[in-house]
Amino acid sequence: MKSFLIFCSAIIFVLHVPSAYTEDSKPSADQIAAWVKQLADDDFAVRNAAEVNLVKAGAAAEKALTAAKESKDVEVRMRVSRLLGGIKIEQMLKAAETAMSKATGIEGEMIVVLDELTVRAHVKSLPDGKHFVIDETMQRGNFKNTMRIVGDGETVWGDMVDQSVAPGQKRVIQKHAIASIEKRNGEPIRNPLDQAGDVRLFVYNEPTEMKLGDEDVFVLEGTLKKGVTKEQRPGSFVAWIVKSDSTARLYFLKSNMMLRKMEIDTGETRLLLEVYNVRFDKSLDSKLFEFTPPADTEVIDLGESAKKGTRVFDGWALPHSRINR
Repeated sequence: MKSFLIFCSAIIFVLHVPSAYTEDSKPSADQIAAWVKQLADDDFAVRNAAEVNLVKAGAAAEKALTAAKESKDVEVRMRVSRLLGGIKIEQMLKAAETAMSKATGIEGEMIVVLDELTVRAHVKSLPDGKHFVIDETMQRGNFKNTMRIVGDGETVWGDMVDQSVAPGQKRVIQKHAIASIEKRNGEPIRNPLDQAGDVRLFVYNEPTEMKLGDEDVFVLEGTLKKGVTKEQRPGSFVAWIVKSDSTARLYFLKSNMMLRKMEIDTGETRLLLEVYNVRFDKSLDSKLFEFTPPADTEVIDLGESAKKGTRVFDGWALPHSRINR
């Protein structure tokens, strides 16, 4: 049972990656108009520089970019669509983050399909991202297990509920200090139902609208940002599987801008993530987020495992198929 190692959290991708779209600077309308005009400049370097400046301008450039959507220049239309997609994704994410931050309690369902691996989870959490309970079932072929993951504000605990124990051995409980997770990842832990970090790994075209079942959604399609490397986001499972030609397709609920569905295609691997039945302002008992390892268990510190080179994604515990080998 000493070989009870974590593989990854196949359901939660919560590393916060700061967006390139900021509002630190507020250019004038004349500056923005000049940059939009430069998108059609004969000099490639000038066109690129203009796009970079418009990215930094963010929502302030939305009106001018919308007016440029009907340009006769194919490249201008392409750049404008990409820029408007970036602005829209920020608006969606900020709206969802605001709803989460104001909630007293959040509850929802998640499902992840990664090739032959399927994980289903029920999540209850507080908006701080550090207090949560995740009851999940993971299945790959004939291998299936159930696990409870608890964040008590300081520590993440992982308890494989149906863990088989050989005679003379103890059931294993995993733990990982939240502070060490945040230090390693360089960003605070996010709410388990908040997927903003991995959403921001991609550059999107302007959103379209459609029906997803009975739900009205915005759809964003995009490609991986240039220069993305897995080492830049050590806690993100998605960052470890994506490649330069990876594509993403996102579905956001129009009602509250929550991410409803994410599809990622790396060319070799297909990842599907769905978040549904999300309910805000749930009354959650604080005792729900308490965890004390039973006396007959052995606690494995994943922080120590990480120091020895074992890869730990986001601090969420999931057993690897190497159990008992």
